[in-house]
Amino acid sequence: MEKQIIRITEEEDVTYELISEIIYKFFTFDGKSILKGSDNRISKNERVWFINFAPIRKISELIEKEKYAIYPSVDLEEIFLFNDTGSKKLVEARFEKLKSSDDSIIVFAKFKDNFKYEGYKFLGVYKFEGMVENNLNNLVFKKVKNTYIFSKQK
Repeated sequence: MEKQIIRITEEEDVTYELISEIIYKFFTFDGKSILKGSDNRISKNERVWFINFAPIRKISELIEKEKYAIYPSVDLEEIFLFNDTGSKKLVEARFEKLKSSDDSIIVFAKFKDNFKYEGYKFLGVYKFEGMVENNLNNLVFKKVKNTYIFSKQK
């Protein structure tokens, strides 16, 4: 069985213009993507998250008008997901699914206002941490690793 070790690290000063470039470079083996499902799952407890962060100056406006925004902490150690769309039951179900999954989330993010990087950049591996200020609509993910190493195989 052919095996290939892949190492992705936050220290690399590489950005990717398209998500397809990332999938091809890191998550394709023998011409086929190894990502499965709508949540880009690699395995039972690992998935990839491609994020388009909200422009920093528009976060409050997006939360108020769109009821949805994904944005990082200044040090990139946390990612906040504000999602007040859907019924109360749907919001509770989203929270419970994240809480029970214990996924390692490999994050590639693009900053819409380009204040940090142009294009998608690997930020690290994150885990769901919980909610902010007891609000099920405001969730936080915390960085647990700066590097991700895995082996791709047939």
